[in-house]
Amino acid sequence: METIDKDYTIWGSDALLIHVQKGLGKLKTQTFSEEEKVTFSLLLNGKPLMAFRSDNYYCPTCEKLIKSGYGLENIDDSLIQSVKESQQAQRDLYEVFEKLNPLLVLLENGLYMISRIEMSPTDGEGSFFWNCNDNKYFKATADIYYNFHVGTGWPNFLYPTQPVTRFNLDQMNHYRKQIKTGISMTGLAFYMDGFFSALLDGHHRATAACLEGQKINCLTIMKVNGYTLEKSKEISQIWAGGNAFAIDILKHKEKVTKLLLKYNVQSKQAMKGNKVDFPNHPNYPNPMTLNLVNQLNSKAIEYPDYLSAAYKSMLDDISFERLNDIWNKHDDVSLFEFEILLKILFSQNPKDTFTALKRIISDVNKREFWELAYKYLVTFNNEDVEDIFISYLLDSQPDKHDKIRHLADEYLRNR
Repeated sequence: METIDKDYTIWGSDALLIHVQKGLGKLKTQTFSEEEKVTFSLLLNGKPLMAFRSDNYYCPTCEKLIKSGYGLENIDDSLIQSVKESQQAQRDLYEVFEKLNPLLVLLENGLYMISRIEMSPTDGEGSFFWNCNDNKYFKATADIYYNFHVGTGWPNFLYPTQPVTRFNLDQMNHYRKQIKTGISMTGLAFYMDGFFSALLDGHHRATAACLEGQKINCLTIMKVNGYTLEKSKEISQIWAGGNAFAIDILKHKEKVTKLLLKYNVQSKQAMKGNKVDFPNHPNYPNPMTLNLVNQLNSKAIEYPDYLSAAYKSMLDDISFERLNDIWNKHDDVSLFEFEILLKILFSQNPKDTFTALKRIISDVNKREFWELAYKYLVTFNNEDVEDIFISYLLDSQPDKHDKIRHLADEYLRNR
């Protein structure tokens, strides 16, 4: 076992690199190719929990279709109960490892990472996670290509492994009461691909968290599924949870290198499997009332979406201090980072972003940032912005190519 400091993880919490030996292989991932379609599944006792499917699977920026298996119904409830203590947020990761051992022994042999990750109880597109539609292409299953840059997927959003017919209102309300007393909701997840993880335990806690506008702290299992091989034939990085880790940060990098080669950890193509039959799920009525579903979906819209998650993977520092540093540089390279950083800060803290935008447009020497700043200003419906646009129209010369004048005209027409 080896701890990886939170400074090296995109999700911002420590991770534990572990080696599973003598695993039973009952909880595992596999890839199956048939008629040019590839299915990447998470299986429990041979039954699918969920799967991604695409006819162009190895295109990292291509969306995949998600199929539900709900195979968690085939697990002994006592096993889930036995590892619940591992989910407690205050536990040390090494203690977590010991508590989680009854589940870890079900994995197939190999290298894994365990970490606590704050997950949004949504599908990344503004819908509540437990109402996800089966057999749908999801944007959060793929990396995001933007302006010649790629935002790689990492654990952000959840997909259910239990049918919504298992929903129990009393159980959910119990967790809502806990949240109101200051208790954070926790869960257990297995990272799949893109920005999605399969939720193994915590469906009712995630539902309660959604209604209270909170994320759920998921103890997340991530398989080490790739590495970077240099021309010198030496491994320089390992991949887990969509995150690349320099192998030099590891104390036991020689041992890790040998294990990577032993398990042929290179890509999903190395994990060939058999065809999996997905059951036909009876169309039972949703026990959630329409009012509750509407409440959950209205709350889900407030969470960061898949684009926000992708943009975050492109940056090392997300802060207003960094925004100010980039603004002071005002060159072509910094303009892209400025744009991405502004998108994230705007979604996280609109009030302070508004203050930053006003400062940006007050500097006549930084006009290259103006158009972007004004595009965000139009999202604020207040008299301050109205005055800003009126002042711009009065101070600037009429020009049909002036995009900011067009924004001002449209904004004032709609006021």
